[in-house]
Amino acid sequence: MFCPECGHRIEDQNIHFCPECGTKIEWLCHTEKKAPNTPHPQNMGMHGLIFTNLHLLAGKLEVDEQILITIFDEFIQQKREYGISYKLIDAGNYSYQKSGFWGNTKKAHLKANSPLWDYMDILMDVHNGEQAGGDEISQYLFIIGSNDIIPMPCIRHYISDDANDDSIDTDILYAYPYGKEMLALLENQEAFTYDQLFFVGRLPLGEDASFEDLRDYLERDVNYSLGFPMNEAYGQCDPHWKKVSSRVANDLLQGNYLRDLGNYLSADYYYNRLILSPMIVEGNLHQVFHTNASLYYFNLHGGEGRESRGYAGVMLNKEEYGALPAIEPEHMMTCEEPNIVISEACYGGTRQMKMLKKLLAVVLTGAMALTLFTACGSNAVRDKDIADALNDMAKAQAKAKGQDTYITFTPRAQEREMARQLAALLESKAATATVANGDNDFAEEANNILGCKEGGANANNFVWFEQAVADEIGTGGQVYQFAEKVLDTHGTYAYHSQRGKTPANDRYMGTALCKIPDQKDNLVTVRVIVVTAEAK
Repeated sequence: MFCPECGHRIEDQNIHFCPECGTKIEWLCHTEKKAPNTPHPQNMGMHGLIFTNLHLLAGKLEVDEQILITIFDEFIQQKREYGISYKLIDAGNYSYQKSGFWGNTKKAHLKANSPLWDYMDILMDVHNGEQAGGDEISQYLFIIGSNDIIPMPCIRHYISDDANDDSIDTDILYAYPYGKEMLALLENQEAFTYDQLFFVGRLPLGEDASFEDLRDYLERDVNYSLGFPMNEAYGQCDPHWKKVSSRVANDLLQGNYLRDLGNYLSADYYYNRLILSPMIVEGNLHQVFHTNASLYYFNLHGGEGRESRGYAGVMLNKEEYGALPAIEPEHMMTCEEPNIVISEACYGGTRQMKMLKKLLAVVLTGAMALTLFTACGSNAVRDKDIADALNDMAKAQAKAKGQDTYITFTPRAQEREMARQLAALLESKAATATVANGDNDFAEEANNILGCKEGGANANNFVWFEQAVADEIGTGGQVYQFAEKVLDTHGTYAYHSQRGKTPANDRYMGTALCKIPDQKDNLVTVRVIVVTAEAK
């Protein structure tokens, strides 16, 4: 395929970022529709855990536990015919594989108020048991139930002065169930340096969910185990985020999946085939909503109110109009085709589970995958994303040169702390405009932070210190701004002190965000990156 941004030809499907411009490459698969009920018996290729609490789930759905066991057993058996192997793990009645003090089997009967760590401990016991027994290792964790069945971890917001949210509800912690210390490590993003044990997904069930909702969802999942064709898509976003939303949905646009309504809608209502809300709101949405789409993409506002049940758009003149409802469950109930929903709900997005429960369990006619993002803009990009993009570009660069080895980037706390201190220094100096004026004090303080002076921690290492504008720019766009320099020996901040030496291919990096004024004195978000490598 060709890069949609610069046109560079890319043939290696293992490359996910363009080596020329850094744009993220999505290898879309255009498959023909297949009969959903034709299984392909084969060796188990995927292994996962269904994690729930049967006692609590049975009480919520008002059925006997044995009925739930029966439908889960049937689901597991049918998925095996498609090469997918699941194990049912019941947190309400779990027997540990490790023995107690007197050799007795330890058991767990977790309740709604049980500590989060008890759930983590069960997952670690399952994982350790698989390893000890030489079994296939389960990599997928499918949580059944909302927070009242299996608790959803809550972590401190990674932006300490964020005025809209002070915490984030996330299941990411279940991917790293090593112990209590992982909470703090996730909050400072060091958890991503650990091995990820699981890819985590959850089927939330609302307060009024029924047994039939769960049963029908599992049936649709089985019926579409082979997937379904990607025909058309529908996108809807807040006008403030139309540019970044357009970049996220670029492959849908380039693949001609989004309908062209340019002859019917003005630029105020429509941008790159994305519907803008609240110019389009619940009252007139039916005129443009695509009920036969295979994929729905929403980048709208969530709500803090417990009765919030849909997404909203905010008028550009926010003081006068505020937020207006843009899409609600009734609209999604008109969907007629199997589909995937990708939802970005900013600020209070967890409240939208009242809406999403019906999307997941009732409305859709086919299997549905759901992605939730509760952060907005450039802040959602993690150090691991930056490292992955750099690693892809380094690999592509090495292949182009016929080299067998290539540079690797690994996130690390030391570099992240240096980046954080440099970001704070930039903000303090930018406030007095001394950076732009070539303040020698800045260079002196930066050298001290980086430890490049004689006797410093990095006096004998190569060190790179770069910046990238991050507002409304994703991973690829940010990496593109500094990739050439951090991949080049001559781009190092401490190059002159390391003449005659070469940096090791194993490099460590960390980033931090800051806000500084641009040339027009508008505050912009800038990502600071620090990279270090041993000198050889």
